[in-house]
Parts: sequence; C-alpha cells; structure tokens
Amino acid sequence: MSLNGFFISPDGYFFAIWSDYLRHINAIIQEPEKFGFTKDEVYNTFRKFNEPLGLEGKAREELIVKAIYRGWVRIRKYTQRNADFWSVQVPELDVKYRRYIQDFVEKATKGERPHFNKPLSKWEEIHIADFKNNTGERYTFDDILKPEFVLAGMGSDGEESGGAFALHYSDTSPQAFSVYESIREKYKLKFTRLSDYNPLYLKESNNKWKNQFK
Repeated sequence: MSLNGFFISPDGYFFAIWSDYLRHINAIIQEPEKFGFTKDEVYNTFRKFNEPLGLEGKAREELIVKAIYRGWVRIRKYTQRNADFWSVQVPELDVKYRRYIQDFVEKATKGERPHFNKPLSKWEEIHIADFKNNTGERYTFDDILKPEFVLAGMGSDGEESGGAFALHYSDTSPQAFSVYESIREKYKLKFTRLSDYNPLYLKESNNKWKNQFK
C-alpha cells in the first residue's frame, strides 16, 4: 500500500492514511469518536446531503472541516500531471501547528518508518491552508525545516498560546548553532533533544551548549 496522507491529532499524534482503500473520510467513519463525532452524527450528515456513506462530496467536506476546527490537521499528497505537492490544512498556522508540520517534514525527509519507506526530497512542495485566517502559504520541505518557519508563528515578545516554547532542530552545523543562539537570546528560550546535536561540535565549542539542554 502507498501512503495517501495523514491526520495529526490535536495533541500531535500521527495517523497514516494508506492508499485508496482508506481515505480521510473513511477514518472519520470508522472511528468517529476519535474526531469528536458520534456515529449518528456522521450518518446523519450524509443523509442531510442525500449522499451515500463515504462519498467524496459535501458531507465529507463538512465533517473534515469540523474535525480541523476541532484541532485536527489533515495532510494529503496530490499527484497531478503538472505538479506534485503535499496539502496541509490546519485550524490556525500558529506555533503549535507549525511545529506539527515541521515534525511531519522531519519524519518525511528522514524516511522514518513505518510511514515512509525512504527519505523524501527536501524540495518537495507543500501548500498550507490556515482555516482561521482563511489564508494559504506555499513552501518547500527545506523551508519548513528552518527555525524561522516555527518562529514566524510567534509574537514579537516570544509569546505563544499553550505554554513555554522550546526549539528542537537537528541541523548540527556551526552556522545553525549561531542561528539557534540568537533565537534563544531574543526569546529567552531553551533547546531540547540534545541527542540530535553533533557531539563533536559540542566538544569543539568547549561544551558551551550543554547547559542549554538542561
């Protein structure tokens, strides 16, 4: 089976949508409670539009939109004659959901199993729809992996909804550390996941960074 897309839950868990046998709407039909629906709500929505259960029509659109507004992220790979791209729909493109998108891209470019059989190119195109602000943005995976992508969702004072913010990037170059340090100083942040960082660079820097991961 090929990967058709993902749902990401409001608390950041990934649920893969495999091939044409399981579409996003089928995931909602099979486990409606997970998305905040009852079985009757799902069935009645299809009846309201006089559509058979599972049809990719108006009922499907209404249910998926409701799920997204409840905090879910929908990710879908589109393969077209002129262009291939990933479509991502989020409730709002804030820091929380920017981190979820970045986590998805990290998994994809590393080829993390079981969802990816091989690493995807950093030049894959990704289109992001922000439902709250009714806006859309286009990036490459390479853009998403940069610290600036997540920080674009943060206010000028470093505030974000939902609590403290911690960076967790895997770029181990000296240039990247320079960027991270300037970000840390500006927003009074700390870094996490020390294991992602290059131990040789830490040693060469006289362990300068170790205190940032405590």
